[in-house]
Amino acid sequence: MLKYAVLDATYKVIGVSTLSGPVELENHILLSPESEIQAGDLYDRVSAEFSRPEPLPVQPIQFDLGWCITTSAFRQRFTFAERVDLKTKANTNIALAVLIEDLSDATYADLTLAEYAEAMGLLVYTGVLTVERVAAIMTTPPAWHELPLHIQNRLLNQGYQIDV
Repeated sequence: MLKYAVLDATYKVIGVSTLSGPVELENHILLSPESEIQAGDLYDRVSAEFSRPEPLPVQPIQFDLGWCITTSAFRQRFTFAERVDLKTKANTNIALAVLIEDLSDATYADLTLAEYAEAMGLLVYTGVLTVERVAAIMTTPPAWHELPLHIQNRLLNQGYQIDV
């Protein structure tokens, strides 16, 4: 049996074949039986030697998770005491009551929308939150479990890998 490296037009090995007899093709190079030549190796016609190129570094794909989170996740960014204070103050402040109602009707919270910034300003004005808490709630990047299912599915379909 004879072992051959099969080359493409750029002299890159595209396969290794073991044949029962000799072959006289320009893109087939006879190898020794113990040769470790493999697909991807390069052949230099001048020196008649093979080389193995360095593998390209794997670059992880960067995914933008966006700034949409479920309304439940948005509520959980508030402490229990902050949620109680909001609910209590909403009994006498119609703007806070509307804010709670709007949040209840939403399927997700897009933290980039101006209406959320305005709502957070109202929470600071009424004393429910401090400016520092607003910053923490609004600028913490979404965690996987906070994302709405349609966004999780889209990311998984694009190749996103969840680190467990």
